[in-house]
Amino acid sequence: MANNTFVVNVDGKDYTVVIGDNVVKVDGKEYKIAVREEGAAAAAAPVASSGGAETPVEAPVAGTILRYVRANGDMVEKDETVLIMESMKMELEVKSKAAGVLTFKADSGSAVAAGQTIAVVC
Repeated sequence: MANNTFVVNVDGKDYTVVIGDNVVKVDGKEYKIAVREEGAAAAAAPVASSGGAETPVEAPVAGTILRYVRANGDMVEKDETVLIMESMKMELEVKSKAAGVLTFKADSGSAVAAGQTIAVVC
């Protein structure tokens, strides 16, 4: 595949995207990708190939993950809500601590402990 450059608008924000062989650069940050046909088994979420550090998203309290607001592999912004938890019959928004690619480490519906890493952003 030849390299292609696009401007992708997500929720009103433009991103410069360069697509190459098994690599996508989003605003200069490089990510390894795997392309599959629709309906094929899902591959692991994209991982930053730049060697950047992972920023954990931790459960603020003990509770249950109700639902994901963003999908595994989504680009997220700092302070963006990524999932909803329930604790003591209250719903809590859990936000990303950094911008980057989101990878969940806990399943929707699972019980988590306070401080447990439930996702990472890299």
